[in-house]
Amino acid sequence: MEIISKIKRTIFISHSTPEDNLFSLWLASRLSVLGYSVWVDLKNLGGGEDSWGKIEKIIKEETLKFIFVVSNLSIKKQGTLKELAVADRQRIDNFIIPVKIDNVPPSEFPAEIVRKNCLNFSDSWRDGFVELLDTFEKENVPKSATVDQSVISSLEASLNFNNNRLIKNKHETYHSNWFEFKLPNDIYVYKIENPDNLNLDNIPYPSKFENDSIVSLACPECVRDVLGFSGFETVEISKFIENKEYRFSETNLLVKETSNKVIELLNQQFGMFLISKGLAKYQLANGESFYIPWKSSDELSYPKVNLKKYGRRSIQLAGKNLDLNWHFAIEGNAFFHPTSAFGINYHVAFTNDGFLVEKTKQHSRRRRVGSTWYNKKWRDLLLGFMLWLSDEGSEIIKIPVCKHFFVELNNAPVMFKSYVGYIEPEKKSGQDENE
Repeated sequence: MEIISKIKRTIFISHSTPEDNLFSLWLASRLSVLGYSVWVDLKNLGGGEDSWGKIEKIIKEETLKFIFVVSNLSIKKQGTLKELAVADRQRIDNFIIPVKIDNVPPSEFPAEIVRKNCLNFSDSWRDGFVELLDTFEKENVPKSATVDQSVISSLEASLNFNNNRLIKNKHETYHSNWFEFKLPNDIYVYKIENPDNLNLDNIPYPSKFENDSIVSLACPECVRDVLGFSGFETVEISKFIENKEYRFSETNLLVKETSNKVIELLNQQFGMFLISKGLAKYQLANGESFYIPWKSSDELSYPKVNLKKYGRRSIQLAGKNLDLNWHFAIEGNAFFHPTSAFGINYHVAFTNDGFLVEKTKQHSRRRRVGSTWYNKKWRDLLLGFMLWLSDEGSEIIKIPVCKHFFVELNNAPVMFKSYVGYIEPEKKSGQDENE
C-alpha cells in the first residue's frame, strides 16, 4: 500500500488568550490575506482534554512554522508553555519563531527559545511583520495564490463585543489615510560649479545628487540665491516620471528611477515643512515622525482643533496621561499610484517636561493608551492634525518647494465606500477621554 505523507503548510500562532488576542488576530488576518495557512486559538479551545488533543495534533502533524508570541503573560501561562513544549519536542530546525510584542527581557524567555532569533514586534508591528515575511520567503514557506475566505470569516467571527459581531453587512463610507496632492509643473536639473564642495544640508530646498548635478523642484531664481550653478534644464514633471528613466537633452544627464527620485524629494520636503511649522522629531525604527511639542500640564492649554467641518466636536492633539504628556504624531510617504497622494501614518509619543521618555517607557505607555483609542479617535486625531497644518479656512496645505512654488496637499482624505460595516466598541466606563 502506498503511503502519502501530508505536506505541512500551517502557521501555528501560540499566544496568551484572551490578553494577546488583538495582536494575534492582526497577525493571523494579514498572513491569511497573503495566502498563508494559519491556525490561531482566539476562543481558548485548550480548556479541555479533547481540545488539547486537537491542538497537539495540529502542532505535530500539520504545522510547518510555530510562532510563539512572547509577552509578559504568555511566558507564564500553562497553556502557551505547554504548546511551546510540544513544538520544541519536534526537533525541527527553524521550526519555532519567537515574536516579542512587549518589554519581556531575554533573561525571562522560556528555555525553549532562549537561543533562538526573536523577531521584535514591540517597537512596530509593521516592521516586525516585514521581518517575519522575509524569514518566510528565505525558507520558502508555501502560500496559496488565492485567499481562503472561510479563514477570514472564521477570524472575523472569533472576535466578539457584547455578544455582537463587530462586522456587519451595511454600507458605510470610510476615511482613508491618503491625502491627495497637486505637484508644481516643472522639475529642474542644475549643473554644479564645484560639486566636490557641495553640502546638500546647506540647501533649504529638497535636492538629489546626480553625478555633478542636482535634481530639484526649486526654481532657478531661488536656487541661485543659495547655490552656484553653470546652467540648468527644465522638464515637466509628468514627462519626467512617465518612464523609469529620463535623459535631459542639453546636459545629457540620465536619471534613473525617476518616480522614486520625485517621491524622495516630496518626502524630504514634507519633513522640512513640518519642522518649519514648529513640530519636533520622534525617531522611529524605520524613519521619523513629527509631533507638536508641548510642555504645559494645563489641560486648557493643549493644542485643540475644531472638527466642525466633519460634523464633530473639537479634538486635542496632545494631552496629559498620568505623569506624562502624550502627543499625536505623523509621518508622510508620497506615492503616485493609484493616485498621487501622501500616506499619513500616525503614532503617539510621550514626553516628560518637554523631553521624549526612554524607549521602554514609550512602548509600554503607547500600548496602554493606544488600546483605549478606537478607530473614531484615531480618525479624528488625524483629521484634526491635518486641519492644524492648514491655513485657517483653507482646504489646502501649501508645502513650499521654494519661495515661488508649492505642493498643494488636500487636508481632507480620500474616502472609500464599503459594503461591510464595523461596529465601534463603546468607551469603557471610567475611561479618560484625554487618554
